[in-house]
Amino acid sequence: MTTMFGRPSEPITEAVHALSYRNYPSLVVAYPSEGDWQRLYDPHGSRGEAWARATHAEFKRGHERSVTELLDAIVQKSTGQAIMAEMSAQSSFSVMILPFDFLPVRDWSPRTGAVTKATEWRAEWSAGVPICGRTSEGKPFCYAWSGTGTGSSVDIYFTARRHKGQESADEVLLHELLHASRKVKGVLYRMPMGGSYGNQEEFLAVLAANIYRSEKGLKRLFDYHGAPIDPGSFLDSVSPSPRTVIALLRDKQPSLYAALARVDAPFNPVRQVDAEYSRLMKKIEWI
Repeated sequence: MTTMFGRPSEPITEAVHALSYRNYPSLVVAYPSEGDWQRLYDPHGSRGEAWARATHAEFKRGHERSVTELLDAIVQKSTGQAIMAEMSAQSSFSVMILPFDFLPVRDWSPRTGAVTKATEWRAEWSAGVPICGRTSEGKPFCYAWSGTGTGSSVDIYFTARRHKGQESADEVLLHELLHASRKVKGVLYRMPMGGSYGNQEEFLAVLAANIYRSEKGLKRLFDYHGAPIDPGSFLDSVSPSPRTVIALLRDKQPSLYAALARVDAPFNPVRQVDAEYSRLMKKIEWI
């Protein structure tokens, strides 16, 4: 089935080419088959089989090369290592990084730069939590089901060349990998969040990306919509308190929380909250 613009509504119908990333076998750089590729880029076959075969192979190599290079950069930093380890701990689920052009039509929007989708949408949600909350743009939603919390495989739709603005491509990909780490774990919860974040999930992904930027030595830190943030007042900047959301991270993903708290970066609110928590627990022990 195609849309009114001639684009397939479900661009991927066949098995994809899968390249596991180095020491993380469940993380896969994936590319659609030649048949699906031609159905999207040359649906009438007007350019011929030789062109389709050669160009598909060229595009596939380019996607695999660019994504692998970005993952190589991400895993060099402690923030990236923390997220990759958390994501790979759920080895029964895969995380596939696919070209953005193959995102299903129903998920397109003018503001979308990259998308992370679970293959089992109830399984990505925290167990027993109603599937209600807010979108990244702050629009409320609510369904008649609750999450199962069993975790799900994930598809990330991402193309490096789409990201040349304020956020570099590796930062955008790390943002999406943080989303993936929560979906494979089955702890998603789109609790409404103040500021520009829309929900808790975007807050956590932006938080991780800012820690990563700081670890890279960059001072340009910003919120979900690109507005600068003040590191000094960050933990008191929105409601509910960022401390509450970081505490929920500690509860649901303790290994990721602990690894992020150890990241040596000038901007690291997780480390700050962890230090505050440790001081509080010591006070309690003395009472």
